[in-house]
Amino acid sequence: MEILDCPLLSVNVRVWRFWSFVLVHNWKRYISIIPVTLLNVFMFADLYRAWGNIEEVIINAYFAVLYFNAVVSALIRGDSPDAVGLINLWFLRFCNLFSGTMFGACALNDEVITKLVATYTKRARFLSISNLALGAFISGCFVVYPLFTGQRGLPYGMFIPGVNNFDSPQYEIFYLTQLVLTFPGCCMYIPYTSFFASSTLFGLVQIKTLQHQLRNFRSENLSESTTALNRKLQRLIEDHKRIIRYVQELNDLVTYICLIEFLSFGLMLCALLFLLNI
Repeated sequence: MEILDCPLLSVNVRVWRFWSFVLVHNWKRYISIIPVTLLNVFMFADLYRAWGNIEEVIINAYFAVLYFNAVVSALIRGDSPDAVGLINLWFLRFCNLFSGTMFGACALNDEVITKLVATYTKRARFLSISNLALGAFISGCFVVYPLFTGQRGLPYGMFIPGVNNFDSPQYEIFYLTQLVLTFPGCCMYIPYTSFFASSTLFGLVQIKTLQHQLRNFRSENLSESTTALNRKLQRLIEDHKRIIRYVQELNDLVTYICLIEFLSFGLMLCALLFLLNI
């Protein structure tokens, strides 16, 4: 089973493939990653400029960190020959492991397991599609909000030395640029979190499948020969080892990104709560 044909992950992987983050390499990757990265640099420059104005810094820092995580999560799926490319190899290896495991689960001639796979597949696809749609909707609302404030403002704070962001025509150019880059930013970040959630759901499918097989093994007629029982038990042990490898591969792929997100967004939430109390 190819990863694009795996219904549990296909939504996220197809979005990445469209922007050529994985599986293909073309110009779409550069028109998304490079402009968003430059925007993120200018956002951090604006934080440096506004340092001391705690309210402005905290609000703009949230979006700066959000876009930073989007850039990082996109770059780790690149195919450069350095450490980033190594992470990409981990990603592709995990996808191959995922699709092979998914095929094995679907190939089991068991009504309970088939129903289990179908149920969690629907959940994962709904989660991926709804996350992307909701993220695009919220981002769209946020970028049009400055139009209703009665004064000139940009969706995301940015600072370019020697340039006044609010003079024409650069204001219109910057506003349209941020408006256009919002959707690629969503496609860089949201599918990664959905991918992690979908992969976790499939881990639950594997565990529940093993539990079901163990219950059947225990309740089966033990009149079979010892050799046949040993073969079944060995297959169950191999399945357990495969689940352990799957979890290890998933941890290797997402642990550090999740750590960065936990620390950065945790700090931002603490800062926002502090802002509400002053």
